Amino acid sequence: MGLFSKKKKCESCGQKLHASWDQCPYCGAGAAQAPQAPAPVMAGPMPSQGGKQKTMAINIGGSEQIVTGQVGSGWLVPLDGPQTGELFQLRAGRTFVGTSPDCDIVLRDPSISGRHAEISITRRGFRINDLGSANGTYVNDKRVSSEDLIDNDSVRLGRTNFKFKSMS
Repeated sequence: MGLFSKKKKCESCGQKLHASWDQCPYCGAGAAQAPQAPAPVMAGPMPSQGGKQKTMAINIGGSEQIVTGQVGSGWLVPLDGPQTGELFQLRAGRTFVGTSPDCDIVLRDPSISGRHAEISITRRGFRINDLGSANGTYVNDKRVSSEDLIDNDSVRLGRTNFKFKSMS
């Protein structure tokens, strides 16, 4: 089975949901629990984008985080593993992802290589490149060496699953 369960769907909008999600990240429908105050995460301007600021809510596993950034900003959101629920903002230009301390996004999963992948911003949007990792880079359950990313793509590095979010 892939990242998203074939059986669990949002009753409101019909989107496929990850088994751990209590709330739909697409429409916000979900568990009837007392709403929690969202933790604001402010993203700085992305110099190469030069667009207007925009704010969006990212709902992951029932908690909502508000992010503000330039149109064209992007994030990786871990869905499992030791850093579940964190938001990793992608840098202007290139972002290196791996376990090495010199990476822009440092992950704590032993199945991820030191310099596992690079995510770059191109004229067409975001692109992920595998850097010869031992356990591969997957986009929407397909092993890739290089692939364009679009909002809500599932990304797997080693054994850790992510959701790619972009501000458009």
